[in-house]
Amino acid sequence: MSRGKHAKSRGKHAKPTSHHHLPTALAAVTLAAGGVLAFADSAAAAPLPGSSTAVRPADQADFMALRALDAALSQRGTRYRSGGSRPGGFDCSGLVQWSYRQAGLYLPRTAAAQSRVGARVSLSQIRPGDLIFYSYGGGVGHVAMAAGDGMLIESSQSGHPVAKRRIYTRGLAVIRRVA
Repeated sequence: MSRGKHAKSRGKHAKPTSHHHLPTALAAVTLAAGGVLAFADSAAAAPLPGSSTAVRPADQADFMALRALDAALSQRGTRYRSGGSRPGGFDCSGLVQWSYRQAGLYLPRTAAAQSRVGARVSLSQIRPGDLIFYSYGGGVGHVAMAAGDGMLIESSQSGHPVAKRRIYTRGLAVIRRVA
């Protein structure tokens, strides 16, 4: 079988080079729901190329949020790196952006920009995958992801790896549901 002169062999363990590498289950849910991966009311969250911009059904949104949470949890122990946005080193918003990208939703890069995406929810309404934003004497400067059972996952500061801990309310600015 000829691959053509520009085709590359990626090897047995190489990751696909396009966004079409989402697991079959996510792809099946996405297609069953009409290929929708972004909010109609948010210009900041972008769909995967070729998908519609209609609002996602609730079950698909829940699946996306849980997929993002699973991605974030898989990075526990990864070191904090200022400006980091990939495995090997994350800052807070880099972890959130990377995690949701694994689920098929593109979010802005900074915590402040992420805090303007999605629907505002109260602490009593929080669900796994919701984003928790903090402000300490200024604008939004930190983001964490709700992990369920009163817990969150975050990449908080230098010297502290990505970790799961209890949700704290000191400095809490807003909670957003982006999926």
